[in-house]
Amino acid sequence: MAGASLIHIAYTLRYWRYGPPPPFRAMIDVIFRHLSGARAAEVDTVPLGAHRELILGRAASAAVRFDARRDTVVGRHHARIVPLDGEPAEFLLVDLQSINGTYVNGKRIVERAMLHPGDIVQLGAGGPTIEFQLAVRPESGEWKRE
Repeated sequence: MAGASLIHIAYTLRYWRYGPPPPFRAMIDVIFRHLSGARAAEVDTVPLGAHRELILGRAASAAVRFDARRDTVVGRHHARIVPLDGEPAEFLLVDLQSINGTYVNGKRIVERAMLHPGDIVQLGAGGPTIEFQLAVRPESGEWKRE
């Protein structure tokens, strides 16, 4: 009985702090606009629901793939983007011990860094750059940039 009352109290506090739950769950798409490199001017859109983490690299299994012949400074599994639980959506960029490093807005990251919409990610010094963006797709199917 005590456990049930603690759950009820926790739910009540969450409701009081955050308000009622939304009537639908919005879908988030991660948009990568390639600014330089072999795929310059291309765009990748990855639905977040399909992945719990997004790998950036030259491997065929990467969510965002780079050209293995022309983007030579990019590792097979160079970096990953991990969505964090929270409202609004937050993302962590993790360097996967790449030899050439990972940069956010021109600064080399040490292990990891928070990633925000509009940030520019560069894989390796002089390597390809991509812009990180989010698109929120409500249940109605309308699109809204965050």
